[in-house]
Amino acid sequence: MSPRGRGSPIIPQWLLSRPASRGLLSGSRIKLFFLALLCMGLAYTAVNLWSVDSSIVDTTAADDGYGEHANSFRTSGHETSYVGRPAGAALIETTELNNGTTTNKTTASGGGRPKKAGAHSTWTDKLTDKLHAWTSWRHGAGSENSTTVSDSTFFEHVTSSDTGRISYEVLDPGVKNMGEGSVQRVGKCTILFGARNPTYERALQTHMAHNEAHGYPLHVLRTSMLDDVWSKPAYILHLLLAELAKPAELRLEWLLWVDADTIILNPLIPVEVFLPPMGEWDHIHMLVTNDWNGLNNGVFPVRVSSWSVTLFSAIVAFRYYRPDARLTFRDQSAMDLLIQDEGFKEGVVYAPQRWFNGYQGEHNETLAPHQVRRGDLLVHFAGVGNREERMRYWLERAETHDPSWEVDVKHTTYPMEVKDFWAGERARQADRNREIQTVRAELEELIQKTESRLIEFRPKLDSKVAEDVKVKIEAAIEVMDDPKNKMKPGKFRQTLERLRNDVRPIDEKIKEANKDLVKQAHDVIFEVEVTTLDEELRQLNVAAELADVESRIARLKEETYREQPNESVLKDLMDQVKSTHRVLKSKAKAEYEKKEAKKKEEEEKNKETQAR
Repeated sequence: MSPRGRGSPIIPQWLLSRPASRGLLSGSRIKLFFLALLCMGLAYTAVNLWSVDSSIVDTTAADDGYGEHANSFRTSGHETSYVGRPAGAALIETTELNNGTTTNKTTASGGGRPKKAGAHSTWTDKLTDKLHAWTSWRHGAGSENSTTVSDSTFFEHVTSSDTGRISYEVLDPGVKNMGEGSVQRVGKCTILFGARNPTYERALQTHMAHNEAHGYPLHVLRTSMLDDVWSKPAYILHLLLAELAKPAELRLEWLLWVDADTIILNPLIPVEVFLPPMGEWDHIHMLVTNDWNGLNNGVFPVRVSSWSVTLFSAIVAFRYYRPDARLTFRDQSAMDLLIQDEGFKEGVVYAPQRWFNGYQGEHNETLAPHQVRRGDLLVHFAGVGNREERMRYWLERAETHDPSWEVDVKHTTYPMEVKDFWAGERARQADRNREIQTVRAELEELIQKTESRLIEFRPKLDSKVAEDVKVKIEAAIEVMDDPKNKMKPGKFRQTLERLRNDVRPIDEKIKEANKDLVKQAHDVIFEVEVTTLDEELRQLNVAAELADVESRIARLKEETYREQPNESVLKDLMDQVKSTHRVLKSKAKAEYEKKEAKKKEEEEKNKETQAR
């Protein structure tokens, strides 16, 4: 017990200047009371002066549930506080007040290392939380202030009328350093809900150091939006729509999805190092990786774009529109099937797995290409049986901040690997461009040929058949002119094959119309070849005329044996062959008569000689 005398080292002398009184309002008690009030006032002033300013961020309510985690929430009426939030991180809360008004509140904590889950690290945190609660109570529901904005809901938000439930949080370090030389804005997102799991919460904390180093906001869904695993694509779709609703200069350009079983090993590696170089690769909207089972979508960057909205809308709806499809890995299998589809495949690039989705490995093993090495960004525990045990092992390694693991990006193999990778992609892109040009040329040739045949044989064709083919040609031209298809050789190939099938009826009609003409051509060829093959004729002085006829017969044969001979060309060639054939026969006749006359003259001379 503390000494009560004037020499007490615990209580100041001025508080003991008069004898202690036993009354309720004794002088020493009044002094102690005012001293406590003074200390609390000074502490509150210091906290407000030193705390980080928070920007107001619009967020969306996703569902009515919330998870119980190490980073837990206390919510009651108007009062909402957050326990165990990482220091230096802004928290955007979505709540519903007692009168049914939905609001978002942004609070921030001071700098420093993340606090331990479930407890305040200092008395200032307790004081700040309590004063925030008093402030909310004092302003009342529906009042406007610097920390309350109206919510714009993309998904239905269902909450009880007497409690506000936080659906998700955005952990923003408040630092907008986007990395050296980078101009792309990147955010991260994940899901973590259900029963409290300290291992997964610790894994989430490793991302905060990475976020603080590069200015990445981290969106964390803390409640289930859809059944089973389908909350994941739904949440990504929600974030994409929310970002696209912002002005272009304020929205994120890329989102990096990270599963909750990922641990950042090297927070010095920026996400931007893996992204497609700007300008040349603007048609690439997503980078994914494969493992031994095919696609693994545990970690992947996706561009904030309408292309991505279309993809994730298709993923969310996949099981309803293709109920018979086999989805072994559920949403992952749906994504795998879709990004191989012609409509999406040209917007996806398959990156080396180790870059941002590496699996665990040890230095006493022979490391496979998919396993992490010192200096790599993160480790992912996909399909690991004793997952939490292995995660705790790697968490201990990550939390030591070993300099041999936390290596600056310029001292890793990433820069050279990334450079070589995109050079290889550039070569593949050149091959793809050549394929596009070849297929496009074939398609243009078929369109021109079909249009020409329509004009030439229109009187001989059924009007309905001709109109149908004309519509198909116009559809093919639209495909060629659509700028969205300029990087899709498969789309051009598909259109080419479809048009070939579509013009087949007109080809058959043209064949039918050309039957008599082709028969005439065959008759002409047979008649002329009988003449040209005559050995006696070939002995005459008709070599030039014979060569002319043979060359024209060859051209006539070529046109006759074509799948769809041109009527006018065929007629013209037949006329040419007949004309040259007449010239040949006339010249042959003259030469034969000349030869016979000479022969007769020689015989007469021989007779005269014999008579003498």
